[in-house]
Amino acid sequence: MVDHHRTGILCLLTLAAATAGVPLSALAYEPTQTMDGQRLRWFVRPEPIPFYTALVPAHANIPGVDLPALVQAAYDQWSDRAPCATVPVFVHAGTTNDTSSTFPESLADTDNLVVFITSADAWQALGQSSTVLASTFVRYVASTGEIFDADIAVNAAAHVFSVDAAGPEGTRDLLTVIQHETGHALGLAHSGDEEAAMHAGYPEPTPTEPLPGRRLAKDDLIGICASYSDVPVHVPPDVTPPALLHDPVTTVAHGHAVPIEANVTDASGVASAYLHYRADGETEFTRVELASDAGDGAGRWRGEIPSTATDGASVAYYLWAVDGSRQANTAQNPPAAPDTLHRITVTSEAEPPTDAIEDSLPETEPADAVASSPEGGVDAATTPDASGAETSPAGAESGCAGGLAHGDGSVVLGLMYAWRWLGRRSRSGRSSHA
Repeated sequence: MVDHHRTGILCLLTLAAATAGVPLSALAYEPTQTMDGQRLRWFVRPEPIPFYTALVPAHANIPGVDLPALVQAAYDQWSDRAPCATVPVFVHAGTTNDTSSTFPESLADTDNLVVFITSADAWQALGQSSTVLASTFVRYVASTGEIFDADIAVNAAAHVFSVDAAGPEGTRDLLTVIQHETGHALGLAHSGDEEAAMHAGYPEPTPTEPLPGRRLAKDDLIGICASYSDVPVHVPPDVTPPALLHDPVTTVAHGHAVPIEANVTDASGVASAYLHYRADGETEFTRVELASDAGDGAGRWRGEIPSTATDGASVAYYLWAVDGSRQANTAQNPPAAPDTLHRITVTSEAEPPTDAIEDSLPETEPADAVASSPEGGVDAATTPDASGAETSPAGAESGCAGGLAHGDGSVVLGLMYAWRWLGRRSRSGRSSHA
């Protein structure tokens, strides 16, 4: 199950209420947390974390932008300037043709993308207001708070950006925006310190500092080190599906139940296994949970197709299993199920086979009463063999492809998104935020 929930507005309102009467320097920075109170952060990895940048559309109208270098500079400032060694290092890994934020289906399918959204409809599809300059979408494991993907989307549909210190009137400095969003990608929420890069409002220039948002303030550095204290080591996700071995059943006598057995093994353990079958003429599958021979060490799982399903011409079935990893990897047998299925042919009830030839011999009579015979012997009689029933070979059946129900296996992942960085400050102070 994927847990989708928003923060941002709620965090800002909570922060404003909680800091009343408290010195700002004590409670300015704010780490992002899961609903269980786990801090969101990247776990320690042996290699730098890759990020990708989408090609900047020409109509985004940002002359001279080198997006990979700009994003690299923003990430580097967090890792280079922080007085702690556990802030992760990011490195540019390539460009893509994506036009919006991507949503990975698994812990291994991540890209940490930076993308410009140039369509108002595409921006609204992300659930964002047109006044938002950029949003960061963070995917994490809810039980631990480990971040595994962070995409930054820049709203080029409603705002114009520049890369020069003295950009045209009405433009926003792109590095200032990216510096703020990379903080979200690292797990930080908004700060109450107006001098911090992680403050929610776009910083206005001053006579001595035309682009104050490009630098990290002391509050930013304290916040990032607080978030990255006592960081666990990243364990690569198990992306290997279970091994599901099964010898298909091909025939069954009419009205008989069909025992089904499979060997299911996985390094992370097997969470559950199911048999899906449908009788002749049916369009929907019936699901039966398989039982494990616990403790046998062989991974045997057993179930049964009931006798009520074998009163037609055939029964089609497949097996499905999910492992015990947080990724909840699945396997089917046949591998292409439910598009390809095992088929059981139902045969008519056969007479028990008679394999032996029966000798019919006369009873022995007294010597004086033996019947005469031309050869002086006895006649032998035999009964014919009983014929066996023929069976036809099993075939494959094409079924309707069906989506996998979430109930077959679950993985608790989290999605935090839409940190909002709204508006611009007036000359007298920061703008208000929704």
